[in-house]
Amino acid sequence: MKRTLSLDIQTDFSYELDISGFFQMSRLHAIDNGIFKPIVDEILPELPEISLFFRQEVEVDDFETFPTLDLVHSDLVASSFWQRKYPELMRRKQQIELVPPIMKPFGSLDIRSLDPIKSKKKYPDLFRRNLSSSLRWRRFSRASKFFWRRNKTLVLRTFVTLFLVLVPMIFALKFSVESGYNRLLALSSANNISEVKNLIHSSRSDFERAQFLFAPFSWIPLEIVDTVGRATEGGRAVATALDSIAENLPDSDKNFSLTTKVNDENSAYRGHSKDIFPMDSIGIPLPTDFLVKNSSAINAAIDEFESAGNIFKNAHGDSSYAQKMRQVGNILASAQPVLDLYKNSQPEILTMLGNTVPQRYMIFNQNRDEIRANGGFPGSIISFTLYKGNILDYRTDDVYYYDWNLYPHKETPPPGIALLTNNYGLRDVNYYPDFLKTLEKANSFVERSGESTLTTAVAIHQGMIEEILSVIGEVKLDGVEIPFSDKNFSVLMSILVENKFAQEKTPKDILFKFVSAFGKKIVESRKIEEVAKIIENNWNRGEILVASRNADTQKFLESIQKPLPWKSDAPNWIYPVFTSVSGNKSDRYISRSLEMKTKKLENCTYETTATLTHEHQYSKEDAESLENLMSTFGLTNDEEKHKMRFIQGSGQNKSFVRLYVPKGSILSGSGAEIAEDENATIFSFMLETSAGGKSQKTISYQQEIPNCDDYNGEISIYRQPGLREFLTP
Repeated sequence: MKRTLSLDIQTDFSYELDISGFFQMSRLHAIDNGIFKPIVDEILPELPEISLFFRQEVEVDDFETFPTLDLVHSDLVASSFWQRKYPELMRRKQQIELVPPIMKPFGSLDIRSLDPIKSKKKYPDLFRRNLSSSLRWRRFSRASKFFWRRNKTLVLRTFVTLFLVLVPMIFALKFSVESGYNRLLALSSANNISEVKNLIHSSRSDFERAQFLFAPFSWIPLEIVDTVGRATEGGRAVATALDSIAENLPDSDKNFSLTTKVNDENSAYRGHSKDIFPMDSIGIPLPTDFLVKNSSAINAAIDEFESAGNIFKNAHGDSSYAQKMRQVGNILASAQPVLDLYKNSQPEILTMLGNTVPQRYMIFNQNRDEIRANGGFPGSIISFTLYKGNILDYRTDDVYYYDWNLYPHKETPPPGIALLTNNYGLRDVNYYPDFLKTLEKANSFVERSGESTLTTAVAIHQGMIEEILSVIGEVKLDGVEIPFSDKNFSVLMSILVENKFAQEKTPKDILFKFVSAFGKKIVESRKIEEVAKIIENNWNRGEILVASRNADTQKFLESIQKPLPWKSDAPNWIYPVFTSVSGNKSDRYISRSLEMKTKKLENCTYETTATLTHEHQYSKEDAESLENLMSTFGLTNDEEKHKMRFIQGSGQNKSFVRLYVPKGSILSGSGAEIAEDENATIFSFMLETSAGGKSQKTISYQQEIPNCDDYNGEISIYRQPGLREFLTP
């Protein structure tokens, strides 16, 4: 008898051929061939002959037949629905069960019961072998064809269903994301707070809908999918942050405006003062009260902005969308330190905004071409009072307005300044490296001049303006033929001021007009990220100074500003402070360098040698440029032109230099005046440099280094605000 079946021997899924049911079994009577051998020999001829041979053949009928089914007893193999439906996808177990104490091969007979041994485990597939990649691919191809033949209808129905569902979802997702961002962009043209609230809330709804629609696609590991996901999640975070604040704003159909009240007073030497209410038009007359009331919502918004920044700045790929995301993420990341500062220091910031007590501010607009300890000569002053977040009594004045009122209260200038004038006033007040001392002295001058007591002061100089101009481009003013750029701002503005160009109340009126145009240019340029980075860098370098006469506020300010050298942990440091007594703006062309050397003497005594070099780099090209500017603005009088040349830098540079070093240092030899204050020892001297020339000064001093075992001779050199070029080791 011949029986056949199909068997696919190419699979590596370990198909098994169970021959226990395929080959017939015969029952045998076991007879001990020992004691009973004589009896057996007698009866054996009388028993019928038993043949144990039964011929069966297993033939591979079709080499490519698929699939192969196991030939096993159904009661011995547990199978699930999927195992029965797709047996070719099931991997077989590769284990032999050992039945102690005798190893029983599968399919053998148990002569004690004459029953086949039915193992509960399966024996290894004798046909299994490792396949080449080509055979694997052929098998996969045949499996796919088989699956397609059996499930073609189901696959087509599934595909059509997915197409009908997912394609509209993709378009809905695209529409929701674009709509959300368009609503956010529309905020710039919103006219009132009600419109703002509607746009923000609708934008948030768009992004939340987009987030739901994106969920089925989020698992796809493609760059475009990641970009869409970040656009959706980041937009939702921004909209949520804005919405958490906007929902607390009062509804109002009143158009946005900066509410300004101009006071009636008039003076021949100063303009009208103004009261500015920045949030009055949106129904918030007292901004700090709003901040206090909605503190939790604002903190939540700050967290959402941080989340959005992280989402955007980590966008992958080089697509235009990814690049824009990273740009937005960097902007949010730049703003995050400020937001975190507000979140973590709300009491101090609210105090500075005048939440409970009015705070009087004075901003020194300094010219670093006449260098002073805090950045430069304070030619113009901005003063105002902050109360409940509103700006009251806002004024822009020439510094000489205060000094005219101080004339009856003459005061002897400190060393250095006395070389320039015999009357100490607000114009020379930024003499002290510690800006808090400058504020205290400025307040005494302001009070004597009849103005309100100061609580806070800010010092800035045009260096930051020049850096921003290099990013946003030129700024044009009506009536000024030459636009302001980072290359010509200092000399051009100086000529206009000295020539009293477009003066109404003071020669500085042109500067105040520039400030207004400068702010508009920043907004129009859309270089917010770059401008914010410049401001941050200037703050970190100590080019922007802030001080307060309120002890708690001052402590807070010191925690976030560059520390003064005597408040650092450096064992050996030097702080050169330059004060111009030239009577001109020649510091515009001065290059400074400082060379430091240390030598150990004995024990922990060290000798430090400092060599300071000044080089006056006023050139022929600078002189020609100045002549062209004077001609452009109608300066033709020879005497006035000669004076202008001296003022603009062709004259000799005279610098009063103070070297602040660790307290207790001893000058070696002579060549400098010696003074002490509560924080440092001060060596001072004059350094004069003619145009095109060079000057140099070397001094040596000794000091004790505490805990000198770990000292390696390093000297920390601190840089004064306002310096243009200062080369150090």
